[in-house]
Amino acid sequence: MRAMSQKPAGTLNVEYWQERLTAVCTGYVLVPAQRRRVDALRKVLVSLSQPQGDPSSGRKRTTNRLWAKAA
Repeated sequence: MRAMSQKPAGTLNVEYWQERLTAVCTGYVLVPAQRRRVDALRKVLVSLSQPQGDPSSGRKRTTNRLWAKAA
């Protein structure tokens, strides 16, 4: 996912995945576990959208920790 944040528009970048998550949430009824996973993915995408070294982002969290929390 980190590599995707560097790709230009028109590729499978962060914006694409944000749109896909929105489509899943609006097009399907999700069970609570699925909703938590989508929320965890959104948090990862938001963190990737922030510039590297942004002091407002605080401590960096790994994808594994987000997935563990969502499960």
